[in-house]
Amino acid sequence: MIIERKSKKVLDVQEVQASTHDFKLYKDTIGKEVDESILIQANLGYLWIEKLHPNSQIPKKASKLHLLNKGEKAYRP
Repeated sequence: MIIERKSKKVLDVQEVQASTHDFKLYKDTIGKEVDESILIQANLGYLWIEKLHPNSQIPKKASKLHLLNKGEKAYRP
């Protein structure tokens, strides 16, 4: 689902079989068409998006051995 941040308007919705991974859906549909000036904020299903789209962000994830610091917590949407 693509939502325009300011107006909160839904711009696009893609449906596929349940077994299709989020990132594969992105690559197969709009991945190559997104202008690099557009900021993409994605969830953890898009871990490799930063390699394809330099202007993208995914939230940091804490682990048992590495807790998030204040800056990393603030980065999470």
